[in-house]
Amino acid sequence: KLPYAVQYKIGQWVTDASRLRHYMLRKKVVEQWVRETLSQSAVRQVVILGAGLDVLSLKLSSMFPAVHFIEVDTVETKRFKEQAYSEANVAVPANVELLAGD
Repeated sequence: KLPYAVQYKIGQWVTDASRLRHYMLRKKVVEQWVRETLSQSAVRQVVILGAGLDVLSLKLSSMFPAVHFIEVDTVETKRFKEQAYSEANVAVPANVELLAGD
């Protein structure tokens, strides 16, 4: 277990308002770029490396059913995400694939 002082520092770092704004803006820009690219091209596969808890593939899978979305992350993250989806009664669409890789 991490000492409380370290946990506190991590909490400050993670919840810093400017950092959170940066992450949200970056996610919005990336999503917009992917949507535009898929709408204007013949791309049929999107690979998200280090997907983490990002839900971009879930958001776009119904809009682009002919596109195969592949999320690659660690075994632990993949398991966590699958469990979270299961607990929330979220079905992983047929065109979304969660892969473990390092």
